[in-house]
Amino acid sequence: MEEARKKLPENWESLPRRHERAVKAAEETAGDYDRHNRLLHLLEGELNHSASDGLYSREARLRERLASKNEESVRVRRRASSAGFLASLLGFRKREAFERVLAPLEEQLSVRFAELTGRKDRKVFLDESLRVAAVGRDRETGIPFESLSQGAKEQLLLALRAAVAVELALLSVPGR
Repeated sequence: MEEARKKLPENWESLPRRHERAVKAAEETAGDYDRHNRLLHLLEGELNHSASDGLYSREARLRERLASKNEESVRVRRRASSAGFLASLLGFRKREAFERVLAPLEEQLSVRFAELTGRKDRKVFLDESLRVAAVGRDRETGIPFESLSQGAKEQLLLALRAAVAVELALLSVPGR
């Protein structure tokens, strides 16, 4: 188990929380961008509709506000872009770390379950929390764990214990 953890990035446990924060920041900045963009269009409309004489000072103030809002819009757009990139990067790293552990454990679990049941045509699939998700030929059409009989559930859980034990034993083998 310790070897498996060494293969994961140092901060793998914080990836889901960081991903959620990045997604939330991206959503907030997208909202900020939309509000600033609406205000920008409103200011442009006010400026275009102010056509009478003597409004030079008001026009100058509006132009200054417009320039300021344009600059702020650029900053918000950059922040939104950065937050979106960070969210996708964290999601990628989370999936990458998960797959490094998941695939060997799923394979080992499928082998152990086949040994218990005598059926080698089924595979066992785990979810992101490393809980048994389904049993079948593929993940999408497999039978959900909750729909299995009590006996099948017990066999799966026994196979899961054996698979974890085998994986831990294999981790202690030099060169693996």
